[in-house]
Amino acid sequence: MNVLEYKNYRKSLTALRRRGGRFQKAAEKAIVYQDDLKDERLRKKLPVTNHGENRIDKAVKYDLGGNGCRLVTVQDNGRIFLCFAGAHDDVDKWLDKNRGLTIRVDEGNRVIPSFESKDYTNPEERLQRDAGYTDKPLVSLLQQRHQDAIMKGLAWSLAKAIGEATVEVSDDEIQQLVDRIEDLVQQTAVFDALMLLREENIDGATNRIRAFTGELCKLGDQEQSLPYLEDSEYFQNVDVSSEHYQKLIENFARNADYKDWMLFMRPAQQRFVDADYAGPAKVTGVSGSGKTAVVVRRAIALTERYPDQQVLVLTLNRSLAVLIEELVNTAALEEVRDRIEVLPFFMLCQRFLYQFEPDNTRLYDDVTWKSREHIDAIWREYYRCELHNYDARALQKVHDSLISRGIDAESYIREEFDWIRSATAPGNRDAYLSMERTGRTYPLDANFRQDLLRGLESWERKMTFVGVTDYLGIANALYHHIDKIEPRYRCVLVDESQDFGTIDFQLIRRLVAEDSNDVFLCGDAAQKVSSKHHSLSDAGLAVAGSRSHKLVLNYRNSRQILELAHGMLMDNLFNEMLQIHDFEILDPEYANFGGPTPLFLSAASLGDELAAAVTYAKSEAEENSAAKICIAICGFSEHELEAFAQNQRLPLLNGETDLKGHQVIVSDLENTKGFEFHCMIIVNCADGVVPNPRAPVEEAFRDLSRLYVAMTRARHQLVLSCCGAPSPFLEGQLKHLSQYLWEEYIGQEQDLAPLEPPKRLEQLRHDTPPRDILSMTGEEYLYQEDAIGCPALLVEKLRKLVTGKSRIVQGTPAEWRSISAALKDTRSKPRCRQLFGPEGYRVFREWFDN
Repeated sequence: MNVLEYKNYRKSLTALRRRGGRFQKAAEKAIVYQDDLKDERLRKKLPVTNHGENRIDKAVKYDLGGNGCRLVTVQDNGRIFLCFAGAHDDVDKWLDKNRGLTIRVDEGNRVIPSFESKDYTNPEERLQRDAGYTDKPLVSLLQQRHQDAIMKGLAWSLAKAIGEATVEVSDDEIQQLVDRIEDLVQQTAVFDALMLLREENIDGATNRIRAFTGELCKLGDQEQSLPYLEDSEYFQNVDVSSEHYQKLIENFARNADYKDWMLFMRPAQQRFVDADYAGPAKVTGVSGSGKTAVVVRRAIALTERYPDQQVLVLTLNRSLAVLIEELVNTAALEEVRDRIEVLPFFMLCQRFLYQFEPDNTRLYDDVTWKSREHIDAIWREYYRCELHNYDARALQKVHDSLISRGIDAESYIREEFDWIRSATAPGNRDAYLSMERTGRTYPLDANFRQDLLRGLESWERKMTFVGVTDYLGIANALYHHIDKIEPRYRCVLVDESQDFGTIDFQLIRRLVAEDSNDVFLCGDAAQKVSSKHHSLSDAGLAVAGSRSHKLVLNYRNSRQILELAHGMLMDNLFNEMLQIHDFEILDPEYANFGGPTPLFLSAASLGDELAAAVTYAKSEAEENSAAKICIAICGFSEHELEAFAQNQRLPLLNGETDLKGHQVIVSDLENTKGFEFHCMIIVNCADGVVPNPRAPVEEAFRDLSRLYVAMTRARHQLVLSCCGAPSPFLEGQLKHLSQYLWEEYIGQEQDLAPLEPPKRLEQLRHDTPPRDILSMTGEEYLYQEDAIGCPALLVEKLRKLVTGKSRIVQGTPAEWRSISAALKDTRSKPRCRQLFGPEGYRVFREWFDN
């Protein structure tokens, strides 16, 4: 006998148990009943509710005690379907929402739910559905062949009227339309399809039409009894009598929370969980396609397949590693769970280095043990030649070239260091001198590259001296010991693999012996945000075509959110993205639900934006205690957001904060990867912020990916916000957004006090007002943001003439201590202007007069 679970059954069981007291006992009783249901003799002894149920065909409700708690099943043709467990009122609501549920099967024996009215003319026996959010004609949501099937044989005028129906059409108006159809069976099918389309349940409407056309059959309609029902994305077979299942369902009921939806496997995902591969395998998938769920389920399956052996799950993002570990703890039994390690790659490298270099344990962190200073601050200190360390002057020619082109050299060179270290082994850095810099667009000649290698060497010395390292530094440090790394895992699975570098993959290759099912990669090129060199073949992880697969159905986002995010991505595709090795943009298929139109809200200042966003997020949390809301702030790093989050008494998504018990969360864009939120609020989506105007235009695709990642974290509601002009990435999609002022939308009776925006790195380092740029030397000034875009001629003159020394030759100043001193003398002493030259002087005056 088949026993199958409906896709939200476990979620209902968890919700019932969490109410505690008699409800918890009722949930535990439901778990016991599951086993008894499979045995006909025991099933007959279970207490059925006194009142029958006519809202769902062949439904049987069992009394769980607890003052009206119920277990709802459908029993048909010797099969039992576990549908819902809950308190009396919750069960009643579920039955109303699922009125007309009819179990059918397709040609592959997969179980498919169809929702069918018993009598569409009777409000008590017809489908009842709430209106959705789409502004399109309902029938247009269907594929053409299903439109043709439902309209077959109708008069042109009637087909036109049905084709023009929208969500605004009432139940009675739909009834009046379909009353004009002559065939009763078609009348009911059209009514049901329109009702389902009105709530944007396209799959439901499609299934109803397939039932009408005969593609889906009832269980008792087959000529012979079906030997076995196959899993579908709606129902899964379970062995309720097995000890494994009993433990699993109890563990799920205790531990599952807002992440539980991620653990329901669809057939398209399950085949990658169960697959047997001869070597490294890769699954690429669109955002929201369940890649992380596949990684979690496959890790559990492999641990069960290889008893007494360890399985490793890796990701870069610390927050995502915490989430994956929680998912493993929810879905796996204890004896399996103990053999699955989930680690961020940084921590894995730390562990090995603690073993290989026990005297350097304090070195391998991203916060220096000497001063607790963050590595971002250490980098700035090094790069700007502070504290009398002038090693970074080797980078000045590259720096000057970059800023004269309007590029933030400090950030670009740090990213270039990441690229070098991800592409070349520590002992083979000279290969960089002639390599094609895939994904990097600013041309660097051999002299510049040589300077960069010298600068990188001194930066690595600096990190060692102060007792700190960054992500690429720790991977390169471990690479020195690569020959000491021996396989210690049976299988390694990598989530968000698109952001790993070639050197990372070489280290991963050493963790596991070459064997079947050794390495499994999941990723999405559209979500690539790092600047690292990425080549699987160079790392010894070439994936054969037969072991490379795709997931294209998005399960997470409402149709409106995904249309917006994917539309923005396609509007702004860069040729540089398409030329990157292993890069492929997948065209997503939409999830089967709609939601509110994404919002675009504006305010007078960033402080006003933040105040409104925090207020709105907290109000959403009060209205829905189960909702998780994320406020992602563009243009700031995780480090810069720490103090802001603390001041607002909100957790920061950084891999170290326990998010349990918190509904409203703060994050930068990048750390949202891998998560999903009921509501996503993205603040500061402004022109001049996204994309970064101080990065090469050809490399803006990384900012595009970051914004796309954050947008696709929203499951139900997406809010984009800015002060001033919106990001140019959004220009082509503004017509798809509902636009308001923040103050209009949240409807506050009194003005909200603006919040102080997050502090920038320089404020965090010194916590003092910025220096007057005119008091600086030329070298000091050229490290400031204001210097980005400074003409090359002026850059040269500032370095040569404004040196911090006051030098006079034959009574005429030849060098100056500060910019202000040079301005004063060149204005009053014509001979001083000759040092700048006519064009240089003109640029000098115009640049600083502005």
